Amino acid sequence: IWVPPAQYALVSAELRYTTGTPRPALLLGLELVPLSGVALRAGTTVFGDVLGRAHWFSLQRTGGGVSVQLPDAVALPLRLQLDYAVTYEYSSPWQLLHSLGLTAQLLP
Repeated sequence: IWVPPAQYALVSAELRYTTGTPRPALLLGLELVPLSGVALRAGTTVFGDVLGRAHWFSLQRTGGGVSVQLPDAVALPLRLQLDYAVTYEYSSPWQLLHSLGLTAQLLP
């Protein structure tokens, strides 16, 4: 049995084709887990389409965030995870979108 390490770095690449765009977009992502239960994530568009033109390193699909696994509650059979992310949002006055999420996983 192989047990994966608690700390790791993961690099991902994704080629996404959206209906109505003349070319696909190449996205690059990174996830770092420096401590058990804490994950840092970031990603950006390496190449894509901006207003019908080819563009390198567009900030329209750039973002990052952090996830923290909260300590287990003794009375509840749940594992809780708190997520925070920030990304580009063109309709905001500051062009930033902040999101906060709470995920609950039922334990057996």
